[in-house]
Amino acid sequence: MASPPAPTESSTPAASTLLGTWLGPLGAPVATLLLLTVGNSTSGATIGVVLLPRLARIVSGLLPPGAAIRAVADLSYFRGAHVSGPLITLALWAVIGALLVGLRSRRLAARG
Repeated sequence: MASPPAPTESSTPAASTLLGTWLGPLGAPVATLLLLTVGNSTSGATIGVVLLPRLARIVSGLLPPGAAIRAVADLSYFRGAHVSGPLITLALWAVIGALLVGLRSRRLAARG
């Protein structure tokens, strides 16, 4: 029996699907810009989060790449001491993304 996907495995795809579903052809470039360009550059993976400017630190904690990096670091180095915040962020991205994609699908199905 397969285990359910972890928030780190489902938050970014859910957000990408959400943007593609709601924005149509414009969704893929927006997802690329938001999640890859902004998300990865502010994630804190290449340099420590504490070295990022204040605004980048805030954005980092709100986007899936930064939250995933923080969760892995918290689990690896600090025995999960502060892992709940990043995991909640990732779970919210995954759940809200899936719910909004489902809502959009139901709306389109109801229209005919």
